[in-house]
Amino acid sequence: RVDVESPESIQSLLKFIDSFYDPKSEVTPPMPHFNPSVLDDWLFIHPYLTELRKIPEANIKHFRVGFNPKEDRIVLPHFWHDALVGWQTRRLMNDGSPKYKNTPDFPKRETLFNLSKNPIVVESVMSVVSKYHLAPNLCSTFGASVTKKQINLLTDNSQVTLWFDNDKPGWEATKKVGAALIGYTEVYVINSEWAADPADLTDEEFIREVEENKIPFSLWHPP
Repeated sequence: RVDVESPESIQSLLKFIDSFYDPKSEVTPPMPHFNPSVLDDWLFIHPYLTELRKIPEANIKHFRVGFNPKEDRIVLPHFWHDALVGWQTRRLMNDGSPKYKNTPDFPKRETLFNLSKNPIVVESVMSVVSKYHLAPNLCSTFGASVTKKQINLLTDNSQVTLWFDNDKPGWEATKKVGAALIGYTEVYVINSEWAADPADLTDEEFIREVEENKIPFSLWHPP
């Protein structure tokens, strides 16, 4: 939905229309906007978050994470410039459905979740929610596929720390993002040996990784 009273929304719509007439343009839909009240019916703290994932309630409330009982999925809202631009839902069990589902036109290629100053960049929104109390500067790229627009959002920092998953897509993302940022800022990597994302670590393990395994990107090599 385009907010007709917002100059930013109108300009996005005009760019979107113009892109059809420019073959070199990347077609990007206007940024969606939702009334935050749509989240009210889902504001239930599911035991999956607190008991299984050990996420503090304060983190859950801060990000307005909820639960949709009709779909039996966790709801992860995404706010961009204080506007609700969509949400992801995460399955509770491996029932054959996609692990994550997104709202229509979810801006996963144009934004970052919880973009912060001098961020620690991870792949998963759940990692940000899980460890926010330990590192409020965690932000997520919505996966290992990182776009130029997302990289550009990271350039205005004195340092950026990369902590993608310890697998081939994560290593490729680290190489791509690190090489793109090195001319703009100091780039570091969490050289973790864990075959897991930060959300799967205990608080003690997370702190140890950040304090002991942060190295300059120039010294990092994939396993």
